[in-house]
Amino acid sequence: RIRHIGDPRPIVSNLTDENLTYRIEFCGWHSQAETIRLLSETDIVYCPYWFDPRYENEARLSFPSKLTTYFASGRPVLFHGPPYASPAKFIEKTRAGICCYSLRYEEIIASLGHIVENPAIYKDLTSKGREAFLTYLTLDNLKQNFLEFIHCADEGEEHEMNRTSKSRAGSLHDG
Repeated sequence: RIRHIGDPRPIVSNLTDENLTYRIEFCGWHSQAETIRLLSETDIVYCPYWFDPRYENEARLSFPSKLTTYFASGRPVLFHGPPYASPAKFIEKTRAGICCYSLRYEEIIASLGHIVENPAIYKDLTSKGREAFLTYLTLDNLKQNFLEFIHCADEGEEHEMNRTSKSRAGSLHDG
């Protein structure tokens, strides 16, 4: 069974076999807390991403907020997208999920099987996903990282201003 949270229209409009819809539970939109609860009742959470080369920049530079929710659910994550995508890089770094970089049906099924047929891997992914969430994706960590980024940007701007001022002062004395 598949549980879909969000707008069902894109999925339903693309299904060619009406018999498949009975296997999909369309849950609609929910609060983040309720979404985490619903996902925690599943076996695996699936994160599809753009393979289309027209969206390469978006895939490289954006990070889907749903991935934070997925890691918070305490379930193994299957990322399905190109290897250059930011979620793939994050998952590779933290080892918090399995990445499938292929559109081939057999490889997608093999990736799912790798998770569900190996209890030790399932447990390890669950643990590493939780660890990645607590280390990088909580509100406190995101806030701290943002403040550090702003501080570095301020220091860089201040350094550039000092360098420019000293350069201008030197040129005034030289002339």
